[in-house]
Amino acid sequence: MNRFRGLVVPAVAFFLYGCSHLGPAAMSDLAADSDNAIHSAAGQKIDGYTKTDHVYYQYHGYVRFDGPDSLRFSPVQFEMEGKTEDPPPPGADRFTLPATEVTSLNLD
Repeated sequence: MNRFRGLVVPAVAFFLYGCSHLGPAAMSDLAADSDNAIHSAAGQKIDGYTKTDHVYYQYHGYVRFDGPDSLRFSPVQFEMEGKTEDPPPPGADRFTLPATEVTSLNLD
């Protein structure tokens, strides 16, 4: 029994670590790193963002720069049967915010 318990704890820890999100990243750091996905056409996958009002907004989707001063937020697209995720198609964007209004993104 003790041998089994010794295997369960590391397995659970590995499972939880594998399912964790990358966490919050400062918008200023992401903007300064031109290699970051937020600068790409597909964008950076997120599960939320914090605005200058210090309120966290949950949002499961992608965000990318839309010009130098704004961020375009696009929802995650799902296939009904396979539940697979794909970057949003061009033109399927939900909303845009000024980059100065977003202080951090919760990376997924």
